[in-house]
Amino acid sequence: MWIAPPVEASLATDLRHDPEALLRLAVRANVRVSANHLRHGSEIVERLVESGTLLVVGAEYSLETGVVEFFDGVGEVG
Repeated sequence: MWIAPPVEASLATDLRHDPEALLRLAVRANVRVSANHLRHGSEIVERLVESGTLLVVGAEYSLETGVVEFFDGVGEVG
């Protein structure tokens, strides 16, 4: 599974004793892995990203606040 390595790495940090921080880290790791998979999961999409025609951006939506925080892919071009 794609998400396992980043989450397992998180468990090796001091965050393993802070469930909320670990959850935030796992959610962001999932977004980053998913966005990366989208960027490289198709030759067509990969070419569009590399040419700067398409930007795949990861974001986290908070169900509690309704706020979307964009972080993965922002500022990255081709």
